[in-house]
Amino acid sequence: MPTYTYLCPKCSTIFELFLCFSDYNEIQVCPECDYTQAKRELGMDIQTIHSNVVAGDDEIKVGQLADRNTKRLSRDEKIDKYYEQNKYKYEGPDKTLPTGMTRVNKKDKDTVMKQIETKIK
Repeated sequence: MPTYTYLCPKCSTIFELFLCFSDYNEIQVCPECDYTQAKRELGMDIQTIHSNVVAGDDEIKVGQLADRNTKRLSRDEKIDKYYEQNKYKYEGPDKTLPTGMTRVNKKDKDTVMKQIETKIK
């Protein structure tokens, strides 16, 4: 069962409740002043991240979502994703250039993949 942190806006009391998932409610009663509109303080829960509290889908921000999804990827998937997002740097167009112009040689995929692997470690 996770521990949830709540803040009472009336008396500024911060309190924690150890609740089952089925008993969870966004709004709880303050134990100090019995105010019925004490709300969950997500910032305090994030500071104690070693607990099992996870932001709900309506509370999560884009950066947190990206981090969560990145953590779920395997190392090979991260490398492939990085290469896919940055392949424009390594694969140039095969068009012929006008006379007098030269193209910078692009690195081959194997060399690039080795560089990506060292960055991800």
